[in-house]
Amino acid sequence: GHSIGDAIVLSEANAGLSLGIQGTSQAKENSDIIILDDNFVSVARVLRWGRGMYHKIQMYAQFQLSVSIACLVIDFVTAVSAKEPPTINIVAAISSGKVPYATFQVLWVKLIVGALAALAITIEEPPEELRQLPPVNQKRPFITSIMWKNIVGQAVYPIIVLLTIQFKGQSTFNLDAKIKDTMIFNILVLWQLFVIFNTKRVEGNFFKGIRKRKMFWGVILAIILLQVLIVELLKELADTKQLSWKQWIICIGIAVLAWPIGWLVERIKCPFSSNL
Repeated sequence: GHSIGDAIVLSEANAGLSLGIQGTSQAKENSDIIILDDNFVSVARVLRWGRGMYHKIQMYAQFQLSVSIACLVIDFVTAVSAKEPPTINIVAAISSGKVPYATFQVLWVKLIVGALAALAITIEEPPEELRQLPPVNQKRPFITSIMWKNIVGQAVYPIIVLLTIQFKGQSTFNLDAKIKDTMIFNILVLWQLFVIFNTKRVEGNFFKGIRKRKMFWGVILAIILLQVLIVELLKELADTKQLSWKQWIICIGIAVLAWPIGWLVERIKCPFSSNL
């Protein structure tokens, strides 16, 4: 609408749209969206971006919950199984003016990588295919049953692998304690990259226009370069130890398996819902 008489209708509508140039101030005040160029074709772009943002926020929530659940379970099991509560060492280190180097790893895994992942997932234009989907049911939960299936399915894999390395790495695989901790940290970061790939694949054909996704690949490359820098050069700051090329291949191989696992989880039928 654009006139004074449309104000009531615009305020009552689920989504009220008014014209930016020809529309009256009353119409604009009661609208949810104002079309600044007065071009009705812009409604199509509004629909695409609206659905695209909702979809991208869902994808990022799925990624973040997968990573958070995996990290939470690993940290909890490791802390409970420790001979002495790890918080004692942390409090003692802080009170003496020395913050543990492991804190840098926590910052990188849970904050920096999370922020860069948000860019990688949300930075691109929403695909045209989203306009062909039916409107989202307002009564449907934001995190759907299919999303929970993907979240749990992707989180179980690193939990099993990393806890196995944590408790059997020194005895079974003959790993030095520092090497073992560095490999766990390295796998966790690299695994997140392939969770991002799995999350982006939900949009449709991941390989369509792959060369045009410069910002996406820029973020992925930045994470990889920073991870190599942290593990190989910033050993004192990040409390890591240099890995051999064989150990790097093992870390990459374990992380790469998240891609087919995510693909298989997506194809498991969810008994609770047939819609995304």
